[in-house]
Amino acid sequence: MAELERIAEEQRLADEAAEQARIAEEARQAELARIAEEQRLADEAEQARLEEEARLAEEARIAEEARLAEEARIAEEQRLADEAAEQARIAEEARLAEEERKRLEEEEKNNEEEEVVERDISPDLLGWARVAYHVNNKPMCAGCEGEVGECRWSWPLSDTKKGNSELADWRCKPVYKFGQACNNNVMHCEDWCERYINGDVYGCRWSIPVADITLDDPKGKKSVDAACRCDMDRQEFTFKGKEAKSAGWGICDGCTGENEVCR
Repeated sequence: MAELERIAEEQRLADEAAEQARIAEEARQAELARIAEEQRLADEAEQARLEEEARLAEEARIAEEARLAEEARIAEEQRLADEAAEQARIAEEARLAEEERKRLEEEEKNNEEEEVVERDISPDLLGWARVAYHVNNKPMCAGCEGEVGECRWSWPLSDTKKGNSELADWRCKPVYKFGQACNNNVMHCEDWCERYINGDVYGCRWSIPVADITLDDPKGKKSVDAACRCDMDRQEFTFKGKEAKSAGWGICDGCTGENEVCR
């Protein structure tokens, strides 16, 4: 009986020891599991922290790139704006310079036209002197050659300064074709012009500038300068006074020879 009780007691103690060992093992396993879970959570937290740091770093990088790109864009826009402004300034200066050049040209042209208009006097209102043998540098004598006319020094008949007049210039003295006699409309026939010989109209004749006679208008009917003028070939002169020292004036040009004297 005592033996059985002893065995039972040993078995009970063994069972308690086994139970305690099991409980201790379970506690140890639970602790290991807890430590492992804590480590796992710590690792996850660290991973999350690292990922967050990486995310923030990436966002910072993107933001920095965006900032730099924006600064570059603003700088490029400013450069383009400055370049455009400079080009506009240069273009405006060029435009103003061109306008000034055209204005000066127009002003010079107007002045020249005014001068030409002022000097463009009807040949019938001019006094004539020496002839020019070269017309290249005489604008108002352009084309004044042959049957068109002669380039001569001229001045307004109304100017007492004559050849020294401020309006004196080289002009084209037209060659005229004379036709029928003028009876009443004497127009440009001077008082000294020999109008009648034996009762017939003689020196004062209808005249047309040869330059106005064309193939389309062989009689010069369209000429605005057709008028009655004195035909000098029909005019009789009375010569007096001393012989002129120079034959380069009036209609004495070419007056040479033993029987030709300019007076």
